[in-house]
Amino acid sequence: MSVPIELWRVDMLTSMLCDPMAGLSETGGVLAVTTGVEGSAYRPVGAAMAFLADGIRVGSLSSGCIEEALALEADKAMAAKAFRQVRYGEGSAWIDIKLPCGAGLDVSLWPAAGEDVLTDSSHQYIDRQAYAVRLPKAGLESASLEPLAAAGWSSEGFVLPRIPPLRLVVLGTGLETVIFTEIARGAGFDVDVASPDPLVGDALPQAAQLHTGTFPATMAIDNQTAVVLFFHEHDHEASLLPSALQSRAFWVGAQGSPKKRRLRAEELARSGLAPSTIDRLAPRFGLIPSARDPQTLAISVLADVVDAYKAAWFDPYFGQSTAAAR
Repeated sequence: MSVPIELWRVDMLTSMLCDPMAGLSETGGVLAVTTGVEGSAYRPVGAAMAFLADGIRVGSLSSGCIEEALALEADKAMAAKAFRQVRYGEGSAWIDIKLPCGAGLDVSLWPAAGEDVLTDSSHQYIDRQAYAVRLPKAGLESASLEPLAAAGWSSEGFVLPRIPPLRLVVLGTGLETVIFTEIARGAGFDVDVASPDPLVGDALPQAAQLHTGTFPATMAIDNQTAVVLFFHEHDHEASLLPSALQSRAFWVGAQGSPKKRRLRAEELARSGLAPSTIDRLAPRFGLIPSARDPQTLAISVLADVVDAYKAAWFDPYFGQSTAAAR
């Protein structure tokens, strides 16, 4: 089932964070992709946005430097029903469009008219599958879904990686759990939270009740999910950590001092977990050492998780590359 239109046009922030393919599969329009970068740019090769047929925009390719000009190019591509490519910044004919970063950007535009590949791509993304879409210059009717690969041109077209966004499963007690959840949700991340703490339940009515000895069965964990544990009393960890460490989560971390981390590893070893599984537990809990207040800890841990997600999923597939094929 595709995402209802109402879900991705709630407001400007929602529109910028949502999936361009979902909108194009519903209404048609133009898919715009950064297919080449020279120098330093705000968004990487493989960044995508959609100009929908009804005027709605989904996603962004810059911090606002080129979107208005790009909308005019999208209109031309739609009118001609043909692939179009334009360059901005360094080496561009459009000298009145300035890029403060000093980069040269190649943007490719594909008119979309509800092709099956858009719907299929949207469904796989909703199902949180990592894959790629090959976009031939001949048009989206010849596009195809393929195994995940790095963004870039090949002889058959442009490879656009499609990786599910970061998801967070938060288990814990206390103010840290509440603040971390609110900050992460405010940043647009998908967060599931469970707690045995009535105070957390009062602050986060959507939080599930966490029972000792049971990992929440309703919390789906995939390769783009991080599991974050905030417990001052660590009794819950004995049952939660083994399940988390044996899941598909790309990152698992738990609150505690260096001494507690050593004791935790020993307890996990006594429980029968293999050393390779125990080693999956994050060696640190936050980018800021010795955070002493809930706000700093929450920000520190979220930054740590995002950094790990970027290293595992973003950098290998999106990044700087040569300018688009001429």
